[in-house]
Amino acid sequence: MMLNPKIVQAVAVTAELTGSTLSEVAMTAMVEHLSAYETEAVLAALHRCQLELRGALTLGAIVDRLDDGHPGPETAWAMVGALREEDSVVWTNEISRAFGVARSILSDPVAARMAFLEAYRRNLGEARAERRGPAWWASLGYDMAGRVDALTRAVEQNRLPPSDARRMLPPHVWPPCIVPPSQPALREENPS
Repeated sequence: MMLNPKIVQAVAVTAELTGSTLSEVAMTAMVEHLSAYETEAVLAALHRCQLELRGALTLGAIVDRLDDGHPGPETAWAMVGALREEDSVVWTNEISRAFGVARSILSDPVAARMAFLEAYRRNLGEARAERRGPAWWASLGYDMAGRVDALTRAVEQNRLPPSDARRMLPPHVWPPCIVPPSQPALREENPS
């Protein structure tokens, strides 16, 4: 396997800047793992490591900083920490499963947050190990205004295609950003 020279150089520079020593075997293994991701995302993650790491450069530290479309743990908690039954949310399987762990203890917000974060980090680690990007889907509550807001936000953030969002709403509540499919105009026939 040919190693990506941009990633090799960036890993070497990042290791040096963080005071880490990597053997040739470790460097090769790290670059092979990272080569499964988009080069630009890896380079951005390595740049963040250069700025943020206070300890040794590890593969986990780099992968944690990859922008692979999955929200970070704190962002994911912010999406669901105050959810009620009537609320709609567009989330991933990893967020949904972690929320399921925390749901029964939401009356204790600190414990619920800790349980969610632990479960989400585990789910996120599994997804990243399997190189699975986020698969966004909607869980719809009964509050129609909240449903429109959640779906509109998901379309704006490219988490759902407009056609999927439209199918989840009655035609009379389509917001402007979720444009309904164009319909052919009706022409009035001229009697001759």
